[in-house]
Amino acid sequence: MARTRAAPKKRTAKPARRAAQAAAKRTRKVARRSAPTAKARKNARAGKRTGTGKPKRTRASHSRRSRAIRRADARRRAARRPPVAQAFEQTAGASPKQRLLFDLLRARTAVRAAVAGLGGGSGDQPIAPGKWSARETLLHLVTRDHARLTEMEAALRGTPASWEGAKPADWARINAETMAPIRPLSWEDTLRLLDRTRERLIEALESVPDDRPEIWAESHAFGKMFLDFHEHDRHHAEILKRWRTRGRRG
Repeated sequence: MARTRAAPKKRTAKPARRAAQAAAKRTRKVARRSAPTAKARKNARAGKRTGTGKPKRTRASHSRRSRAIRRADARRRAARRPPVAQAFEQTAGASPKQRLLFDLLRARTAVRAAVAGLGGGSGDQPIAPGKWSARETLLHLVTRDHARLTEMEAALRGTPASWEGAKPADWARINAETMAPIRPLSWEDTLRLLDRTRERLIEALESVPDDRPEIWAESHAFGKMFLDFHEHDRHHAEILKRWRTRGRRG
């Protein structure tokens, strides 16, 4: 009897399944190795530097960083900003004489502005009980300009001003004596004399040489007489301005 050939055994999928399982296992193993540990995650939450985390930014560090950014922005804006012009470019590089002339002109302009619009009636009203009127204040300014015109040559030679070291009582006498001849002047005549006397003083100062630096120092009689003289005008201009402001409010 003939022997029959046995049917070939059916190939199973076990080797392929095992290979897939081994590959998946290797993938999980690599993933576990690359994932951060619980300690690393904890350190990252606490703000510590690790290989996989970033430090936590606190409010103080954020504030410091913001200030640094603002300072850097301010520096960049300042670098782009054009240079600020001086308040009065006329005095840039000016000599002491030029600055003095400029200050005298500006100060007298302040005086004229303080009395602009006044007339004979309001100009003759006392600023306060026992004080000068606006017209008398202007006459006082005229006398101080005139005194410097009179004593300028002596001051250039180093002679101190005649009013040097005067006390309040002395000033009351000096003002009364120098203002007496011009006290009857009208308001309009007072204004004209005020302008004309200052013009004469400016012309006299323009003739003083620039090449004598010693006379333009405060230690010299001439420098002491003139360098801060413009403050005298400004002082009385401010008094007149305050008086007029109080009058408008009343």
